[in-house]
Amino acid sequence: MLAQLRTGMARLNADKLGVRGPFVSLGFLLGFAFNIGNRILVESTNSNLKFGILVCSIAFSWPWHAINGSWLALNAKTAGERSITMALHIMAANCSGIIGKQQRCLK
Repeated sequence: MLAQLRTGMARLNADKLGVRGPFVSLGFLLGFAFNIGNRILVESTNSNLKFGILVCSIAFSWPWHAINGSWLALNAKTAGERSITMALHIMAANCSGIIGKQQRCLK
């Protein structure tokens, strides 16, 4: 929900100003920074800080896509099963990108 709110606000501001590049760059840099912070705080004992960075990481990027792909690859029993599950995983990601683009074109 937080990611949808952030994306909606960025899209409205980008459309109002007529430029999208700076908003895309800002979103990428924030997502990259929060993901690095998430990796740095793995062994931290401050649970509130870890939770806050994790929430911001999820709000500005999609770190679960790579985690899900790794889990699928590691838990496949055969090479054939691994190739099929990874192909389905990539196709699902591509379909979500197509759907997202179509939703933006409905205006």
